[in-house]
Amino acid sequence: MKTSPAATTFPQPEIGRAMNGADVVVECLAREGIDVIFAYPGGASQELHQAFARRSDVRVILPRHEQGGVFAAEAWSRVNGKVVPLRTRLNNGDQVEILRSSAQ
Repeated sequence: MKTSPAATTFPQPEIGRAMNGADVVVECLAREGIDVIFAYPGGASQELHQAFARRSDVRVILPRHEQGGVFAAEAWSRVNGKVVPLRTRLNNGDQVEILRSSAQ
């Protein structure tokens, strides 16, 4: 008489809260140790900024102008020696994400 092998049990995945795409991006940045982001808001990035607002461990710095945000992110990166994300938009409205590091 043949006996069937015992069923293998697999560990259950950890299930957290429901997240949208913006929450996933912010969670990934936080897990990578990003604690500051320079972000110029635009209409298409509303969900992303709301996801940042739900977190207290990632500080968002809002520049008054795209170029000012780039200069500020560059300076912050040089002073702190860390990677700093920059979220801005181009003149035609396209979104652009830049990870900037001046760390040597």
